[in-house]
Amino acid sequence: MNRSLLLLFTFLLCCAIPLFAQIPNAGFEAWTNTEPDGWYTSNSAPTSLPVTRVTTAHSGTYAARGDVVSLSGFGIPPVLMPGPKGKGFPYSQRPAALNGWYQFVPASGSGDQLYVIATFTKAGKGVGATVGTIPNATSSYKQFSMATYFPGSETPDTCQILIQIIGTAGLREAGSYFIIDDLSFGASTAVEQSALPSAFALSQNYPNPFNPSTAISYQLSTKSFVGLRVYNVLGAEVANLVEGQKEAGQYTMNWNASSLPSGMYLYQITATSEKGDVFKDTKRAVLLK
Repeated sequence: MNRSLLLLFTFLLCCAIPLFAQIPNAGFEAWTNTEPDGWYTSNSAPTSLPVTRVTTAHSGTYAARGDVVSLSGFGIPPVLMPGPKGKGFPYSQRPAALNGWYQFVPASGSGDQLYVIATFTKAGKGVGATVGTIPNATSSYKQFSMATYFPGSETPDTCQILIQIIGTAGLREAGSYFIIDDLSFGASTAVEQSALPSAFALSQNYPNPFNPSTAISYQLSTKSFVGLRVYNVLGAEVANLVEGQKEAGQYTMNWNASSLPSGMYLYQITATSEKGDVFKDTKRAVLLK
């Protein structure tokens, strides 16, 4: 290869790197002060540090630990999101799965769960997402593999990831914690990808606030007829996201609100099991344009 071709090849390779960037600091090896490099957290140093560096790594030297901490009697959850202000990183592939290694120990009787979701957007519009949550508690490292879902043919330009602890009743108990390490995109691995949820739950949408797309996840502990609708603050229905029978499991829906004005919206799930039991929950989403 002559010098000109070599220089051209090097230039093209360097230009391609941002387009196909992987998860930043995916092994949580690099830290600056109390923050993992390339990640935004819920830390508010020095008074509240839900996310810390630990040496109990799956590989390498460090991993990220997230603890639900108590502040004025309230459980403050750990939150990890990559990119500046947690707004994601450049990514232009359609991976089959989000993989990683984790430990998760919920506080006794809390009902807390480890929640990991990746959303893929193009020009701000949602084009794909992971499907499912991490269901199992474990005090030793276990691998997770979460399948991704792309309903259309579009290739994303940005990926956003959210790692946090959620409560099935909307509350998080102090004492619950996770350790996360070695995240990667790629093929689905031969591990148990999901287990049937033990309870019904509606998760907070992500991102929130959002513009114009956001992901809404819910889980069913038994086969149910599900309705998932979005309302404005006047109570008028603006979107019908789900209407029909669903098997037990975890689900993620993308809501695109590009035709709606900025403001607060309410999304509500009603799930009626085959036994007639009804689960109903409502959460708020904020659209900022």
